[in-house]
This record gives sequence, C-alpha cells and structure tokens, in this order.
Amino acid sequence: MRIIYLFIILFIFGCSSNHKIERAVPEWFFSVPKSKTFFYGVGEGYSLREAKNRALTFIASEINTKISSQLLQETTLSDNQLYREIKEKIKSSVDSIDFNNVIIEKSVQKGDKVFVLVKVNKENLFKHLKLKFEMLDKTIDNEIKIAQNFSILKQVLILKRVTPKIQEALSQIMILNNLNLAFPIQKYQNKYISYLNRKRELIDNLSFNIKVDDEFSKFLLSILNRNGYKVNKNSDINIIVEKNIQIQKIMGLYVAKALVTIRVISNNNTLKTTIIKVKGVANSKEEAERKAAITFKNRIEEIGIDKILGF
Repeated sequence: MRIIYLFIILFIFGCSSNHKIERAVPEWFFSVPKSKTFFYGVGEGYSLREAKNRALTFIASEINTKISSQLLQETTLSDNQLYREIKEKIKSSVDSIDFNNVIIEKSVQKGDKVFVLVKVNKENLFKHLKLKFEMLDKTIDNEIKIAQNFSILKQVLILKRVTPKIQEALSQIMILNNLNLAFPIQKYQNKYISYLNRKRELIDNLSFNIKVDDEFSKFLLSILNRNGYKVNKNSDINIIVEKNIQIQKIMGLYVAKALVTIRVISNNNTLKTTIIKVKGVANSKEEAERKAAITFKNRIEEIGIDKILGF
C-alpha cells in the first residue's frame, strides 16, 4: 500500500513540475506562424538582444534548410564537385545575412529569461540583399572581361582568384530565389558555371616547357604528364627547376640536403615560385641525392601540382 501511495505522490509531483515548466514558456513560443509575406522566428535569452539574435538564427536556419533542399534538386550543381562547396558557402552566407527592418512581434519575460517572436518582411529583405548581390555580380563580370586581354595562363590565374567570388554569388542567388521566386536564378547560374568551366577549358589548353636534366626535373615532368598537363618545347610558359644541394658525411652515412626552387615564368614574368626543402640519407652520395629527389617528388604530390603551377 505504501508503494502505491508513493507512486501517486510522484505522479502528482511530476504533473506539477511539467505544468510549471509549461507555464515558464509562453504558448506562442511553440507555434511559429507561417506566412508568404514574413519570416517568423522565436528566441530566448537573458536579454532582449540575445533573444532577438537567437530568433534571427532560427529564421536563418529555416532559410538554409529550404535552400539546401532546393540545391540538392539542382542537377547543374549536384552532378558537379561544386555541390559541396556551394552548400558550405550557402550556410555561411545565410548565417551572415544582415536582416534589416526586424520587427519584434511579441516579447515577454519569464523569470530571468526573455522570450521573443520576431518577423522580417521578405520583400524588403530581398531588395536589400539584391543590391549587395548586384555589386558583387558587376565586380565578377568586370574581372572576367579584363582577363580576356591576357595570356591563357594569366587568364587562369585571374579566374582562380575570382572563383571564391563566383561561389559566393552562386550562394546569394539561391538565397534571392528563395525570397522571390521571380528572381532569374537560372540566368545567373548558367553564367557563373560557364565562367568556372572556362577556367577548366583554359587549363586543358595549356602547355609547359620544362628542361629535364636531372632526377628532380624528371619527377616533376612525370607528375605533369600523369595529371594531364601538356609539355611542349615551343610553349611560352617555362617551368624552371633550380636546386642547391649540400652533401655531408655523418657517422658513415651521406646526407644530401636540397633546396629546390620551382618557378613558373611566362613572358619574362615570374607567376609562381615554390620553394621545397628535402633531404636524403644513404651509403653513397649518388643514392643520397636520389633519395632527396624521391622525397621532392612526394612533397610535390602532397602540395598538389595545381598549387605548384599557381592554380
């Protein structure tokens, strides 16, 4: 009988505790409104500012979820390695949205906590973000236009530099289309994808001239060939491999320390310089130097030939 009384007391206490918890949070906090005109978000904090910021984070999370779902359906991107990069960029762009004209719809303090319901006008936010996007779009177009006046390699380097801006623009058009379905997302998406494809096409048409006269340059040549880069003695893009080797004998072993400088030169302009330090240890000078060259090859593969070439 005592056990039954104990269960009854615990049940009553539990119901009372749950009731207190429910009363500590306003009812509207659990039923966020849906609207075609406004974004709504709820937040709590120890100050009005903290609660408001969390409410805006709530809205940003809703936008990001919807856009990520939309992005997954975009075959233009999902069939491309861009998908993962753009998805990460979208989250970053959404999290950093400068929400303007935020209206606090409801605000209440319960104990030491403040609970708020905020709303943001979708059309006003769209206009605000569209102005920022148009500035970015103009910058990208201008840089692409200027690049056409240079050599193929210089164009590739400019396109590499502008690629993060293109990725940012791709994420912004997803946000704008989410806010306003009339936004011409396909037009911009096609344009930016063509810019990125252009970079790949230019790289495919590049050829390099490299003087092969030792193990170091031979390994570099083999990596270029393996990665699909063309080597042509008539190319105006030269890869110069300079090395400074010091060999010491320590405790019966030869230690070859090499400082290798790789320069990519076009029209007498050095476009990229990479310095690599390696060493090899062996029973003979020749073998020690060869092992240093093998280490050099491994370091290039770690760094990536694209990075060595400046892409």
